Order: sequence, then structure tokens, then C-alpha cells
Amino acid sequence: MKYKMPCELIRDLFPSYVDELTSDVTNDIVEDHVKECMDCKNVLDAMKTKDVDSDDVQDQIQEKEIDFLKKMRKRTRRIVIGSVMSGFLLFFVLVFSRVFVVGEPVGSESVYCEANVSGNVLTLESTMIDSARVPSDVAFEEEQPGVINVSYRAVLSSPWNNRGTMASEYTSDSQIKQVKVSDRIIWADGEDIMAMTSALYATRHPYVGDMPANAIPLTVLNMWNHFGGFSNELQTKEEPYGWIFRLSDEIPSQRVSVKEAAMRSYAYVLLAVVENLGEVTYEYSSKGVESKLTVTKEDASVFAGHDIKDCYENIVLLQNLIKKTGLDDYAFLNTDVTNEDMQEVPTESEIHINIVNNAEDDIFSMGLSYGVDGDWKGEQNTCRADNECLKRGESSTFIIYPQDLELFGWDGITEAEFEARVSDTEDNYYKVQGIFKVPAAGGTVYTYVLTGNAKDGYKINQ
Repeated sequence: MKYKMPCELIRDLFPSYVDELTSDVTNDIVEDHVKECMDCKNVLDAMKTKDVDSDDVQDQIQEKEIDFLKKMRKRTRRIVIGSVMSGFLLFFVLVFSRVFVVGEPVGSESVYCEANVSGNVLTLESTMIDSARVPSDVAFEEEQPGVINVSYRAVLSSPWNNRGTMASEYTSDSQIKQVKVSDRIIWADGEDIMAMTSALYATRHPYVGDMPANAIPLTVLNMWNHFGGFSNELQTKEEPYGWIFRLSDEIPSQRVSVKEAAMRSYAYVLLAVVENLGEVTYEYSSKGVESKLTVTKEDASVFAGHDIKDCYENIVLLQNLIKKTGLDDYAFLNTDVTNEDMQEVPTESEIHINIVNNAEDDIFSMGLSYGVDGDWKGEQNTCRADNECLKRGESSTFIIYPQDLELFGWDGITEAEFEARVSDTEDNYYKVQGIFKVPAAGGTVYTYVLTGNAKDGYKINQ
């Protein structure tokens, strides 16, 4: 195939060719080229007829080259702009898809799930806690037969996707025993499981000598918030293995009963989640007197109504225990409760009897009879203003005046006598075991804790 030289090279030869300074070989090349290239022939003819001189020819060549470069620059600019715009468009599509269509994974803390299980069929009603987002997809993974782990993706709410609740269903080959969302157990053996129960169940460990593992249930239970500072000591030389808490802050005398009730509640749960823990001891001081409270696994078993260690393998039993202690409502987690927080500060003409509810059954109202030397002078009744049951940790305050006891004033020597009673939601009334007495001294708050149940009887302790 015959090689064709570029026009630019041929035109560079034109000045010498016109001046007859080129060789025969070069002449043949130029003449052969212009026979086939009319552009170059026109340029050569113009040079021969002196219409343009050599400089004009070069100028024309340069102008054409500049025009060519301008065209290339414009074309390159269009390509670059098009590429950038295409990149932005692709990025927008990806972001839009992720935010409004596909969604991002969310954990159990972001979604509220209502699980209904019938045999091997799981039905879920799912709603995002953040109202600005909606669930976009739900996936089911069966970790083992009957244990279902659910995962979610969520998108921002939009006009084309604003459903508040997503309904989904999964059918297992086995009877469903447990449902989890991002490893948080939400349902087990016919019971809805609270977040607190699931978190505590995950802290179970076999050996109390593992202090890093011990710290995890303390964090879930928020014990530092309730008791303030404390130090730990572990007894792991011989059974029963023990865990000792030494409280740093002195407990006011009027708060001892409430604090000891909390100590027992926390101890019951710790004995449930630490497999070989045999007893929990608290050491504290009140009015400069050192005191000790020990709760054994036998005590915890009596409170739970079954072997406390059964809770270690059964999350439903653990949840029942938590509810029974009242820790599900964080009844004892406010460390800074003072007399002023619980009731009005009594004047010198008043005595306040404050009763904190830690009963195992629902309590609708409390009553208090009062008198002197067995001569009952009257009674008072209290209940919540909204006519709901008294929650665990809530208190009822009774205000007594000298005239209620037919006294002319407080002398601090006479003992006032009190007997409490409670009622349930069916208007059944139960006497609280024991009559308690206090000195008739005005401006005083006496705090008591109600414990027990209707079956075994209610008790009151200072």
C-alpha cells in the first residue's frame, strides 16, 4: 500500500519546491500529493502565481491549526463537562436510592416491633421510632431451629413511601421459640421481652471471679447512679462465693429502709445472672454506725418462688424476677431522692408518715389508722391522682396533726401508733402486718417500705 505523507509535511516543502531548490525525488513526492489533494494543490497554485507569498501560506497553515485546536478544546470541554455531569447524576441516583429506596441497616434501638407467634409462623408489625424514617425492608435469618433473627433497613419518609408500619411474616420449619432483632431478644416462649431483660440476659457469665464481666450487669442496672461510689471485693476461695459492695456515701437514717430494699432487689438479679455467685453483701454506714446486709441465693430463691439459678437459662423467669423486684420501672435508680422530693417538708405542727411501695402485687390505695395507747382516733386514705395503681418505688404520704390524736401539741415523748392497710384493683382490703409506733415530735418524716403480697401477707419496715 502506497504511503501518503501528511499535508503539513508537504506544505513545508512548498517554498523550496516553488523556488526549484528540491531534488527530483522530493518533486515527485510533492507532485504526486497535489494530484490527489485539492487543498494542497490550491495552496501550491497560489504560491506559484504569487497571489500569496510564503509567509501568507504559513499564516494560513497556522490559522487552520489554531482552528483545529479550538475545535479540539471545545470538544474536550464538552467531554469533561459531560463526564462531570454524568458523575454527579450517578452520585445523586446512588444517594437518592440509598436514602429513599434501598435504605440503611438499623438496629433494635431504632425500631419498635410487635411480634405475634403462632406455632411456626411469625408475624411482625414494625414501626420506626424516628417518625422521619420508615422501614423499607425486613430480612429473617434462622440461627438455629426456632430462633429467628430479624434485621431491618430504613429510608427517609417520602410522598411515595410514607407508610408508618410495615407488616411482614415468616414461616419456619420448626416451632418458633425465640425472636431477636439485631441480637436483642424481643419475644421468647410466649412472652414479650423488655429491652432491660434482654440486656441483662446478655450479661450472664459463669464465674464471679471475672471482674470485667461483673462490671457489665452493674452498668445495665445503673447501680452507680443509685448507690453512688462503692468498692468491690470478691470472695472466691470457698463456697458460697461472695460479692461484697462497700458503699462510700453514708445513708441518711430515714432512707435506710428504702436503700436496703434496693440492695435486695439488685442482689436478687445479680445472683440470677452470675452462675456461681452464692451471696451478695452490702456494707454501709448510717449516722456513723457501720451496718451490713447479706442476701443469699436461698433468700433470692424464696423471693423468686423457684431456684434463682433457673433464671440463668430462662429469660422469661429472669424477666418475671425483674418485674417482681420493681427494677423494670427503675423504682430504685434515683439516688438523689430527698424528703423534699418525696413530699412537702413538714412544719413543726406536722408529722409525715411516708410509705414507699415495694409490694409484689398491684396496689391501688393505701390507708393508715392512727391513735395513742391502743385508742384509734382516725384514719386516712391515699391513692394516685389519676386513679391508677401505685407503681413500685412510688410513695404515699400521710400528714398527722396533734388534734388528729387528740393531743394539745407534740411533746416528743408520747408515742403515736399506726396501722397500715392496702387495697387492690378489685376493692379488696388487706391489713399490713404489725403496728408501728413513732415519737410524737413535730417537723419529722418517718419513712417505711411496704413489701409482701396478698397471699403471704403485707409487711411494713422502717
